[in-house]
Amino acid sequence: MENLLQDLRYAVRMLVKSPAFTAVAVLTLALGIGANTAIFSVVNALLLKSLPVRAPQELVAVGDPAAYGSRWHGSPATDFFSYPLYRELRDRNAVFQGLIAASSEDNVAADVSSMGGSEQRITVRLVSGNYFPVLGVGAAAGRVLTESDDGEDGANPVLVLSYGYWQREFALSPAVLGKTIRLSGSPFTVVGVAQANFRGDVVGDDLAGFVPLSMQPQVMHESSYRNDPGSSWLLLIGRLKSGVSLAQASANVNFVFQQALKGTYG
Repeated sequence: MENLLQDLRYAVRMLVKSPAFTAVAVLTLALGIGANTAIFSVVNALLLKSLPVRAPQELVAVGDPAAYGSRWHGSPATDFFSYPLYRELRDRNAVFQGLIAASSEDNVAADVSSMGGSEQRITVRLVSGNYFPVLGVGAAAGRVLTESDDGEDGANPVLVLSYGYWQREFALSPAVLGKTIRLSGSPFTVVGVAQANFRGDVVGDDLAGFVPLSMQPQVMHESSYRNDPGSSWLLLIGRLKSGVSLAQASANVNFVFQQALKGTYG
């Protein structure tokens, strides 16, 4: 079984950096192709401080138990998932109020010459459209991203700045709203700034801003990953429904992933 799980992890996971999720509890999942039973474990992870979000005690991260202790961004660590697997779990689960997906991209070329600056290298967080609503994070200026921003690939080049980046680079000027910042050569419109105490869901990331997952091809200069079950690049956080235990969440997510894997891999 261990060899099977290792083969699966190497077959479907991209070899990219895995930041740790800051969450109060971690729901972990190991996937097995052809297996009738997925393996779950539940870890009460009080190793990290609570996120400055609404009811952080309701948050769980979905991941692979084999990933614990194997990442360099701290513990608890989680595993990567493809967008098709995320979509299946988001749409078919019965235990989450909402499920979000995110991925960081480092060393992104950011051209702020339209505001008198020069090219910089920054870290941006690609996030699902429900990211801010599910976390309960608001805007210090303008607005946050919404589900309408995360539509067709490349259709909504919008950017929400982190408060820290807004303060460092633009001295908290509201004039930044509506301006253009080029990320990896593509123009993005600044539509808002995240609330002051929110630095993202990743421990150790110095984020400059947040963009929709649908802008992944532009930010990464890659073809779209969203319909590719073999591209595993997303970290997931769920907000449990009231009264749902971690054991109940494990059972439901286990069932959904079994069905998704059967449909994808046979």
